[in-house]
Amino acid sequence: MPVEQKKNGCYHVDNTTTKKCLDKKTADKQLAAIEINKNLHESKIVFKGFVYEAVYEEVGAVANDDPTNEELHEYLNAIAKQYEADEVNVEGAIYWFASDYHSGQNSNLYSVLSTSPYHPSRMANGIESEDETTQMLYEALVGKFTNDALADEIEN
Repeated sequence: MPVEQKKNGCYHVDNTTTKKCLDKKTADKQLAAIEINKNLHESKIVFKGFVYEAVYEEVGAVANDDPTNEELHEYLNAIAKQYEADEVNVEGAIYWFASDYHSGQNSNLYSVLSTSPYHPSRMANGIESEDETTQMLYEALVGKFTNDALADEIEN
């Protein structure tokens, strides 16, 4: 991505949207800033990967990202009383979790979704459409069976 001199005597850095007339020194600085930002972004990705690996090694936080119907029910049934949840809440949380996290037709979660006795209303547009208890159970599933909570913690 070189710095180009235009016919009007202005300088411009290729692949940028700057419309201003830049002097050579400013254009060189802009190019340097772009390169630094690119390298910083790449370093951040490497660092995040390193942090994920280190945390997983330390605490064994690798999630089961394709739990079975039995595993989901076993986990929620064990905690349902503390949320004063009924079977509809459990089935709703499992349905939306499977809907949001399945990885295709060959996954356990797709099978869970396909065989679920829970059928949301036509107006439902995700877990946000459910009551607070169902949403809390859903969040418990996300915390248990995904690495989303850990990813959010690392990003913040």
